[in-house]
Amino acid sequence: LERGAVAARFEPRTPLRFAARRIAWSPKGALEADASVQFPSGPELAFNLASREKLLELKRVAIKDARSDAVLSARLAGQRIEAGFSGTLAGTSIAAMLKSTPSDSGVAQGDFRVTVDRAQPQESIGQGRLQIEALDLAWLAGRKLRIESVSLSAEGDDLRVVQGRFAVEDQQFELRGEGRRTAQGPVIQARLESPGIDLERLRPPPDKAPKADNKPSAIWPLPVTGRVEVRSGFVQSKRHRIEPFAGVLALERQRARLEVKEARTCGVSFPLELEATPEDMSLAARLSMRNEPLQAALKCLTGDRIALTGNIDLTADLKTSGRQPDLVRNLTGSLQAEARNGRVNKFALIGNILAFRGLASLEDMEKGEGFPYRRMTAKGHFAGGQFMLEEGFFDSNAARLAASGNIDLLGANSHLSVLIAPLTTVERFVGAIPLIGDVFGGTMVALPVGVNGDIRNPLIVPLGPRAITDQLLGIFERTLKLPGKLVVPAPKQ
Repeated sequence: LERGAVAARFEPRTPLRFAARRIAWSPKGALEADASVQFPSGPELAFNLASREKLLELKRVAIKDARSDAVLSARLAGQRIEAGFSGTLAGTSIAAMLKSTPSDSGVAQGDFRVTVDRAQPQESIGQGRLQIEALDLAWLAGRKLRIESVSLSAEGDDLRVVQGRFAVEDQQFELRGEGRRTAQGPVIQARLESPGIDLERLRPPPDKAPKADNKPSAIWPLPVTGRVEVRSGFVQSKRHRIEPFAGVLALERQRARLEVKEARTCGVSFPLELEATPEDMSLAARLSMRNEPLQAALKCLTGDRIALTGNIDLTADLKTSGRQPDLVRNLTGSLQAEARNGRVNKFALIGNILAFRGLASLEDMEKGEGFPYRRMTAKGHFAGGQFMLEEGFFDSNAARLAASGNIDLLGANSHLSVLIAPLTTVERFVGAIPLIGDVFGGTMVALPVGVNGDIRNPLIVPLGPRAITDQLLGIFERTLKLPGKLVVPAPKQ
């Protein structure tokens, strides 16, 4: 067992009694055996097997005791798998053969044969009936796997899963559907439902073998085609929880398309369409938020890097395509967001700008108290791995900011031009009364700065008057609808 790196869960219960009609092996690894094993207080296992290069054939494996009388067979040759089962197999018989005793509940009974051929899918076929109840297969899978109930029936070219309920790592699934054999291979129509799915618990152990770049995935061509509806109360990953989740998976030999009709995480609704082929993948998504609490959404999306309160509206239409490393670089689409009536508790971008101008509100932020804001907006589009900020605006009692430029999504090469308009007591008073503001206009002093580097903690540098563009001035005019003028101070001599 050690030499063959056999998993400990397959270690048999001893002592064992052997009887062999024939055993033959060769230095090249070929092995043939026709033998039987008697387990203590357990079943007799008789087997006839042949193993050689690229072929493993279990011609017959018979398990027999007081509760079980079953015959299994399997043949693995290249991309073709043939398997068969007949009789009755009780979980107690499996438990009696293994040193580490699995659950002894459950039973499988019927007469069923199946052939799966990836090279020639049209040759895949099933025949017979199989009923399984409460059968624990953790000993076989190496993880928690329990078939609560499943009823399979296959006749001619048709296969039906009348009712299938199973649990993986204590997560419940229900499967119904049917399949049929065609000249192009198996075609399925199925529906999979679950109260909730934790992806981390379902994820297989990491493959320690190095992966070759640009090597085509082994899943292509897909062994089956058809349509699978998926609905789950939630889907949980390491950081995010999608609740609920509903979609349709359409499978072709060289294409898979997932249409997510209902999905929501961090307060963001994001129906999407994802398509994958052997060469690349493409994604189209529409994101939306309507008067959602900003604090909960940011904590979910960014952790503790940004802490803002208030409510937010957001819409975004996004598209991308290519291989996985290039998906962010190839991202296109537009985004528009507006947050209202909250507090800035932690936001390095705004904090660094205010610190540069020595505004008192930064002290409150550093103490963790924050300061209030009235409105924060962003409008722009994605291109070349960057978010092109067309219009950004921030309005608070401390200052008003207008910004435009680009935010690097792949590194630390962001560049924004920002106009800072510190508010005096008179300006705050005038701005608070619309009628007086319309009559007297109001005059603000604008100071230009540049925001460079990593947007998570950018460097702020002063800019000259020439940095003030009509675009930045227009942001103030359109956002505040100012009838007065914006004064740019002359540079010091």
